[in-house]
Amino acid sequence: MDFKRLSSPLVFRRLTSTLKRFLLAFAALTLLLSHAQAAEPLPRYKVEVIVFEQLALKGWTEENWPELSSTMDFGNSTSYLNQNQKPLYIKASNTSLTSVVQRLGKGYRPILHEAWTQFAYNSSKSPKVSIEQSNASSSLIGTVKVYKTKFSHIELDLELERRIPSQVREALAEKLGIQAIYLPDTWRFKLQEKRKADSGELHYFDHPLFGALVKIDKL
Repeated sequence: MDFKRLSSPLVFRRLTSTLKRFLLAFAALTLLLSHAQAAEPLPRYKVEVIVFEQLALKGWTEENWPELSSTMDFGNSTSYLNQNQKPLYIKASNTSLTSVVQRLGKGYRPILHEAWTQFAYNSSKSPKVSIEQSNASSSLIGTVKVYKTKFSHIELDLELERRIPSQVREALAEKLGIQAIYLPDTWRFKLQEKRKADSGELHYFDHPLFGALVKIDKL
């Protein structure tokens, strides 16, 4: 190999020019790929949520339920009732899990059953959807977050306030280490969980006092 020829100024300039052209072409290709990825349409999902109470009294005393000191975090959230607004563009949707609700049985009492469609961003950009519902003995608030990374995910944060049944007041007070006379009329419970979720799967989020069923379908 002629090293003297390779080290000549003319050959060096040619090699430098070739390298510059290669680097420019690589940078242009990278820019085109990033634009193509940015232009990909956002995935849209149908989200269906069922929240229900578990009526078995043993749930009140089989675990220790400390008083919740913090309140629900509704930061970066939007109500599912706020439809056709940025950034999720939520739209009401027909429920498809009515037969599931009907099969819950006597030991369960549905509190909420809602369905909507929304866009899904990545975890840092996707807002939470706030939900709330109440009946004569319970009050539900919470958030549902659906986001997309390599996989789709569900992030659930629910808080249920239930009237304490008279049959368990004494046992619950003893479990909590307080006198029954100082026990309030209601008690709050929290269900918080996140998981990977494939489109079309029905996910069960469990708690001794209440639970949730969530299904997402990519549209």
